[in-house]
Amino acid sequence: MAIKQLESPLFKARYAAGATSGTPGSSLANGKIWVTKEGGTYSTAADRATVWTDKVKTAQITRNADGSISLDAAGEKEIWFDEIVDIRVESSTDELQYTLDYVSPLPATTDSTESNMVKNGSFETDADSDTLPDDWTIGEETGATIALTTTAANVSHGTQSLEFAATGSGGGTALSAKFPVDPTGKKVRVFGSLKQSGAATGKYRFILYWYKPDGTASSTVTTVVWEKNTGAPTAFTQFSGGAAVPSDATQAAILIEGIGAAGTDLTGTCWFDNIIVRQAGSEFVQMSNDTLTTGSTHSWTDIPNWANKITFRYAGVSTTSTNVPYVRLRSGGTVDSLSGMELTFTGTGTPTVAMATYLTNEGVKLTGNNVAANSRDGVVVFERLDDDKWMYEHHGVAQTGTNEFIHNVGDVLVTGAPDEVQLQVTGDTFDAGEVTVSYEG
Repeated sequence: MAIKQLESPLFKARYAAGATSGTPGSSLANGKIWVTKEGGTYSTAADRATVWTDKVKTAQITRNADGSISLDAAGEKEIWFDEIVDIRVESSTDELQYTLDYVSPLPATTDSTESNMVKNGSFETDADSDTLPDDWTIGEETGATIALTTTAANVSHGTQSLEFAATGSGGGTALSAKFPVDPTGKKVRVFGSLKQSGAATGKYRFILYWYKPDGTASSTVTTVVWEKNTGAPTAFTQFSGGAAVPSDATQAAILIEGIGAAGTDLTGTCWFDNIIVRQAGSEFVQMSNDTLTTGSTHSWTDIPNWANKITFRYAGVSTTSTNVPYVRLRSGGTVDSLSGMELTFTGTGTPTVAMATYLTNEGVKLTGNNVAANSRDGVVVFERLDDDKWMYEHHGVAQTGTNEFIHNVGDVLVTGAPDEVQLQVTGDTFDAGEVTVSYEG
């Protein structure tokens, strides 16, 4: 469960992994939450934070007799608060799902599509029922057809995707509505999913169009941020690209091109879905805090493809024996491999620098002082350099016996957009510790 700091006040909850009162990952229908002052006790009335129905504080939220706030049948509730709070989430049958500590007074949500800069990026809206997505301008090549489809095998997100069917002269294009960009901010990044079937030849592209404040073209009219001319996938695959905003641009639009513009032998069908446009640095998300008491593997999933920085903080982490814990990124269930430099310092000794290549079944080593019940504190930061190029930096200390400090830096070979952080120890189990995972876009 992730908490996002957005301007939407909608709190959305889902059943946690291991839940017995509902299907993990599904909406927490008719669940309930307690919103408590930072560090407070949810069962103590004096510790409950004030929660309003709207941002102008017209009225306070109605609480149940036990101090909880009821969620609706979709597991949702609009809440507003103006101080840092802790949140406890339970099912309708009183099963604890998770707790969220130190939640910013900005409103909370778990729906990544609400922060998409492009309207109707998943092509779900067709208010006039013309089989074309609202907020997109379609340009078909001769003989081609571009339309929405609901065929499940050709949809990667939601219930609809955009289908480009070409009969020889190419498919065409779809241009989004304009959206604001910040010329002084970080680069704009575009993400989307594509599959194709039976294309003899073709070109698939994401192109950003730039506009001045008055709506006219920027001095840099367009930037191709992603292009594929051969080997388009026959199963949905995510692609991404990015570009710096021209200094005179305050608006942009994204154009997607399927099976190329006018040409010869451009025949086949392709599908685009889940187009996401973001400008880096626009959002911070803190995932749930977790206490480690057992198990050899713990995972934090559903990290979105637009995340540019992932931070793993840990305190008091220990295992029952002397095996080394590792933290690592995963993409679609595949472990990303790492390499880098390691600096260790024990007690009053001399620091030792060594190159270390971490195997794909390992990751970033938390510390090297492997004593049973050792207490480890530290932080590991994974940061995107560009597209699928990532680096990591780690600072940690082992606090049992002689203190050992460790510092790691290196790179990560990413097989796809990281969607999971995993903490694991081989041949051992965790018996204590607190972990917080956050990510930024």
